[in-house]
Amino acid sequence: MMASNSAAQSVRASIVDLAEKDLPELAGFVATQSGKDPAETIAHLTWLLVENPARRNDMALGCGARSSDGALVGCILYLPQMFIFRNNPVRVLGSTSFYVEEAHRGSGGAIFLKFARAAQGAPLFGNSANAIAAQLWKARGAKAIPDSDHELLGIIRWPSVVEEAMARRSVNASIARLAGAGMGWLRFVRSLKLQQNCANRLVKLSSVEQAKEITRAEASDAVTALRDQSYLKWRYDSKHDPSIALFAFTSHYAQTPTFVAVNERHRGHRGQICALNMLDLFPKPDAATTLAIVTALEDRYRDRADMIVLRGQDEACQKALVAAGFHRRSFESANGWLFDPRGLAPAKEWYFVPADGDWLI
Repeated sequence: MMASNSAAQSVRASIVDLAEKDLPELAGFVATQSGKDPAETIAHLTWLLVENPARRNDMALGCGARSSDGALVGCILYLPQMFIFRNNPVRVLGSTSFYVEEAHRGSGGAIFLKFARAAQGAPLFGNSANAIAAQLWKARGAKAIPDSDHELLGIIRWPSVVEEAMARRSVNASIARLAGAGMGWLRFVRSLKLQQNCANRLVKLSSVEQAKEITRAEASDAVTALRDQSYLKWRYDSKHDPSIALFAFTSHYAQTPTFVAVNERHRGHRGQICALNMLDLFPKPDAATTLAIVTALEDRYRDRADMIVLRGQDEACQKALVAAGFHRRSFESANGWLFDPRGLAPAKEWYFVPADGDWLI
């Protein structure tokens, strides 16, 4: 992500490393730029960066820009993660919280350039890039992560979604709300065309130890997240997100269970849409298994979620989901980028999921 404003003139700033001692100042800056609560922001960044099991003690939290009076006016933070190909671990450095104060927008390129130099020691990736940040990734020669330029929305309940569509078309908010409530019948006309009798194959897990047993699958033919116990506990069991739920799904199409992770987020102009986000599916399921998992989730969450959201699906899964009634929502540009100029990672396919990086946390 990157925040900036083209209305102001750039002011000269110095590019600096940011250490753990800078975390309170960083949290205040990120909270101001993102419009989030400062206390929630420092708790989030402490979990995401300091408690991250892939972080080394000698590693900077990120880099930033300071004005002539020493004030922090821009930052990009480092989000390390361990990946694996077969039995070979690969350290990858992700990016998060890319913000630049509007008066110093010209420093954004310099901040990103300093981050990009870290590619001498590890592949770099980011999967929450807006259109401005995407231009910087592309200019450095990074490759867009496949299928990161859209999301697939499976609408379970239509009223709140219709309200959002009308609000985005500048319809008065109260009128949009009334219209959404009055168009609830649409969900029966345009309901998802999902399979049946899948619910009993989705079993909720009570511990990350159970998840570890499932994710200890045979070696993957793609470069994918190292789902060891320290990662699973940090990502899914650190209590920072009570909406996270973990499941095992047994399939007629696969010999081993599929690990499923989801969370819930509210979206829309007034947070009226409850979205169930697919965070992880491992081992990577085929289209038929993916549809069966979505069916089971729809059955479990139909009374509380308005939509199911999937990102990063391959072409076969996209076609199957669209045929089942999912809607494709395109982004301005690819959200995900990979930069590995030295070829430090295996020249193999990557399997990124929304739980990687900071895409849906």
